[in-house]
Formats: sequence, C-alpha cells, structure tokens
Amino acid sequence: MTKRLLVSYLTITAFVLLILEVPLGVTFQRSERNQLVSGLDSDARNFAAFAQDVLNRRHDTTPADDATGVGLARLQQQMNGYAARDSARVLIVNDVGERVADTSTTDRQTNYLTKDRPEFEHALNKLKPRSYSIERHSSQLKTTLIFVAVPVVTGDRLLGAVRISYPAENLHTRVRNNWLALGLLSGVVLGAVAVVGSLLARSVTQPLRTVEQAAATLAAGNLQARAPTDVGPPESRRLAQEFNDMAVRLGALIGAQRTFVADASHELRTPLTALRLRIENLEFAQPESLPGEVEILSNEIGRLARLVEGLLSLARAEGQRPERETINLDEELAQRIDAWEAFASEQSIILSGPEPSRLHVSVVKGAFSQMIDNYLANALEVAPGGSTIRVRLDHSSTAATVHVVDQGPGMADHERGRAFDRFWRAPGSIPGRGSGLGLAIVRQLAEASGGSAQLDRAPEGGIDATFTLMIANEAQVR
Repeated sequence: MTKRLLVSYLTITAFVLLILEVPLGVTFQRSERNQLVSGLDSDARNFAAFAQDVLNRRHDTTPADDATGVGLARLQQQMNGYAARDSARVLIVNDVGERVADTSTTDRQTNYLTKDRPEFEHALNKLKPRSYSIERHSSQLKTTLIFVAVPVVTGDRLLGAVRISYPAENLHTRVRNNWLALGLLSGVVLGAVAVVGSLLARSVTQPLRTVEQAAATLAAGNLQARAPTDVGPPESRRLAQEFNDMAVRLGALIGAQRTFVADASHELRTPLTALRLRIENLEFAQPESLPGEVEILSNEIGRLARLVEGLLSLARAEGQRPERETINLDEELAQRIDAWEAFASEQSIILSGPEPSRLHVSVVKGAFSQMIDNYLANALEVAPGGSTIRVRLDHSSTAATVHVVDQGPGMADHERGRAFDRFWRAPGSIPGRGSGLGLAIVRQLAEASGGSAQLDRAPEGGIDATFTLMIANEAQVR
C-alpha cells in the first residue's frame, strides 16, 4: 500500500509539473525568439537610418564623392563594432541587392537578391518593401542563422536594405538551458515529493500494519492482542480503537461461553445424576409409590428447565453489544406490577407502585421486564404475609434508579456482596427453588444497558434491590 500511495503522489505531481512547465518552457522559447528578433529588427533599423544618407548619395552621385566615402567608412566602423560585440553580421545592400557594406571579410558574393535569401526578396520588394525575419540554414557557413532584414527608404524611393544575421545556436542554448533548469526543478520537486510522500504514506500505512499484526495475533488465539491507539492519523486511531473494542467483546464472549460450559456442566451434573438414579429405581418401585416418584421427577425436570433457561439468558446477555431501546418508565412499571399483583394478593402481600415520573430510559431490548421480574420474584419469596413490597423511583439529571424494597429477613453484608454471583444461594434457602442465576442476570442486563445493579439494607430490615439506568435524551424519545 505504501508503494501504491507513493506512486499516486508522484504521478499527480508529475502531471501537475507537466501541465505547468511545458507551457512555461514553450512560452519562454517564444519570448526569447521574439525578444531576439525584436532587438535585431531595432538594431537593423538604426543601421538603416545611418545608411540612408550613404545610399542616397551613392544613388544620386556618380562617381561617389568624398562625403559618400567618409559616411560609408563611419558606417562600416559602427557595423564592425556591433558585429564584434554581438557576434552578428551586418550587411547593407542597395536597391538591386548589390553589397554596399559588410562586416564579413570572407563572403565573396556581390549580389544577394536571390531566391535562396527570402529576407532580401521581401525587404527589396519594389511594390511593398517590408521587414522580414527567418531562421534558416546557411549552406555557405554550414550553420543555422536568424536573419532580420529591413528596407532603407526615403519617401517613396527604395534605396536598399540592411540585414543582420545572428547565430541561432545562441538562442537555442538559452532555450535549452531553460528546459534543463525546468527539468532540474521538476527533479527536485519530485524528489521532495518522494521523500515527503514516503513519510506520509508510512504514517498512514504503519498504523494499519500494527492493526493487521494485532488481528493476526488475535486470530492465532491470543485474546490479549491489542492495537496501539496513540499513533497515526485520527482515522487509523479510530480503527485501532474499534479493533480493541472488538477484541474485548470477543474475549468477553469467549470467556462467557467457557464459563457457560463450565457452569452448565457443573450444575447439571448433579440433577441429571439424580434423575438417572430415580428413573432406574422406578423399575423396582412399589405401585403405590409411583405417583410420588413421578412428582419428584417432574419437580427435578422443572428445576432443570429453569436452570437451563437461566443459563441461556445469562449467555445471551454476556459477551455482546445488544441493541437498546427507549422505554416509558411509568408504563413499564405499571404493567409489571399489574402482572404480579394477583400472585402477591394470594400471599396477602401488598404491591405499592411509584409516583408518576414521566421518565424515559435507555435499556437493552426486553431487559427491563426481566430485571424487575427477578427482583419482584425474590421479594415475594421472602416477604412475610401482610407486609408491603414498595416499588419507587429516584432520579438525577442523567440516571433513574428503580428500588424494590421488601420487609423480609434481609441479608448480612457479606451475603449481599455475593448475591450477584452465579449459582450462589442464601443460607437457609429452600432446596429446589430458584437456580441462583436471577440476580446474575439482572446485573449483566443492567451493565449491558449502561447502568448497574446492587442490594442494600432496607430501613425496615429487608432488602432494597436497585438497578440504575440512563435517562434517554430528547432525540431518543422522539
């Protein structure tokens, strides 16, 4: 992934450099050529102004007088100085292309109005003389030159032309150096992008590798594998945190399954053994004792069913992130109190409900009825006839606490501390009644809902069983 990211960075950078530097290089090339041609044209016009008087005198005087010779000598001197300074050649011809003055001492040609010199064809055009520039190869000098020719005119009369030739290699060298500079700049930019991109790509991929390694370690069976959450960009940190949360839940789930298997095998072994022995003894039982034996077997089977149901409920509540729902606390409590009221009346026990609270709480789906039912069942089991079981509510700005208070015998401090342990039963409990899982299920469901559960001593000496749930916000209520 690091290589792919780096290649992507370099590709994008190269594309941007290409669309920026190619037009820049082409523009520089055109600008340099135009600037050179413009400068040569300006210089040629200056020479044309100086040459105007000389050509005019040569045109009107036959033979040339002394003034013409002096003017031509001065003009030649200026041309030689220019040619030596700028490595150029200056050539002046008359209106028929014959050489008048030249900075070259090697060219023996006398007439330049030929088809292979289009600059003179345009500058010495009788109908419309005009300036002209061209880059062409000189067969005589065996090199490429830039030629600029301008006509020399007086009024409407064409007197001749001035041509400046300049080595094109000088222009090409400047253009080539500019392209090299742009290429060097591109190389530096690509190198910098490669370094920075490599560091950036590693900063992104390295945290992902640590998560990958942690996942591989977790898959190998090490449930303590965790990914670091303090390195990398925020997205990688969130991924690592999610992975760690998943590892914690997976560990809890596997732990719960192991505990479930251990608890189930331990708790089911004794009743199953008893059932097997009783069923074997039925073969030798007297007919009159069969109804009693069958009743005992039915009770043992019912106890096993309750035990299995409790274990399944506890397993479902552990090791997962269950979906939560928002419930109306007043309505749910009223329904559960109504459901238990008939059973309480049979035992001459009064169920007292809370004052309306208009509260909504967030809880695991179906958990509220299980929690309140477990508390009410335990309270009805220990409450004496004629007593009252009070259900009341306390709440703060963020949480609501449900109290189920009985007037039973209560429990010692150390007993209340162990009451939520699996399969723990209070001393003196009636054998065969209850599985010892009810309070463990209540605590597990309360914690899965984001709350808690506990047992306290009631003012009347009984038990104040409570569970706390978070109050739902307005968005959840809607």
